[in-house]
Amino acid sequence: MARRFGVKRFSFLDVNFFDDRNRALQIATGFAHHGLDLGWDAFARIDQFSVYSNHDLALLARGGCRTVSVGVETASQSQLDAIKEDLTISETRGFVERLAGSGIRICANIMLGLPGDTRGEFLATVELARWIRMQNPNNTFAFYPFSPIPGTLAYGRVIDAEDDLLAMDVLNLGLGTYYGPLTRMRWLDRKDERAIKAAVWTLFPYYFAPDDHRPKPFSFRGLKFGFQHAMARFRVEHEIYGVPLRWWIRRAELSLKRRVMRWRMRSAKLRSGATETKKQAA
Repeated sequence: MARRFGVKRFSFLDVNFFDDRNRALQIATGFAHHGLDLGWDAFARIDQFSVYSNHDLALLARGGCRTVSVGVETASQSQLDAIKEDLTISETRGFVERLAGSGIRICANIMLGLPGDTRGEFLATVELARWIRMQNPNNTFAFYPFSPIPGTLAYGRVIDAEDDLLAMDVLNLGLGTYYGPLTRMRWLDRKDERAIKAAVWTLFPYYFAPDDHRPKPFSFRGLKFGFQHAMARFRVEHEIYGVPLRWWIRRAELSLKRRVMRWRMRSAKLRSGATETKKQAA
C-alpha cells in the first residue's frame, strides 16, 4: 500500500488487535524492518497493555503506531463499575503516564451524562481529561453524551416508548448526525443535560484540540479557532456551561425536525390502523 498507492496512514479497526502481544509486535517489527514510512492507529482496551513492557511500547512506536484509541469513559469509579467496564481510575492514569513517554498518543473516548451522574462527577471527568492532555499536548479526545443502545439494560431504564420510536426514526432516516441532541436525557436534571450538550458540541472540541491539529494562527480559520478556543478555555476553567445562542438556534432546527417526525409517525400509525380496520371489515 505504501509503495504502490502512496498510503501514509491507516487504522486497524479491531478492538482485539493488542490482545495478541506477539502478533502486534511482529507487525510493528515488520513495518520498521522494511523501512516503511507508515503511521497507523488502533483501538484498544486499557487492560490489554498490562502485558506490554516499556520496551514493547517503544517498538510499537518505531513500527509506526501513532495513536491508540481507548475507552476512558468517566472519572467516577462507581459509574465504571455500573457499566461493567472492569477498569479502575488508577489503571487509566498508569496507562496514560506510560504512553506519554513512548511517543504514542492517546485518543480518549469519554462518556458524559451516564444515569446517576452528578455535577461533581461531571467536573471530575473534565479534570481527568485535562490531566490526560497535560501528559501529552497531542493526546486527542472524543466526548459523547451517553446514548443508550437498543437491546441493552440501560436502554430499557432510561428511554420511553415515544423516544424509542423517535430515536430509531432518526437513525433510519439519517436526519441529524446523532440522536443525542434530539432526545431528552430524562435521567438527568435539565440544567445538567444542557451543560453536557453544550460541553460536547460547542466547548470541548475547541478546549481539548491537540496542538498539532490547530490551524495556522494568522489564517481566517486560525483567527476563528483562536477566538473559539479562548472562549472555551474561559468557560471550562470557570465552570460556565450554559449553552450559547448558536446552540439554541441549532436546537430549534432539530426541534422542528422532531415535530415533523412525530407527525409522520402518527400519520403512519393512523394509516396502519385504518388499513387493519378495512381488512377486518372485509
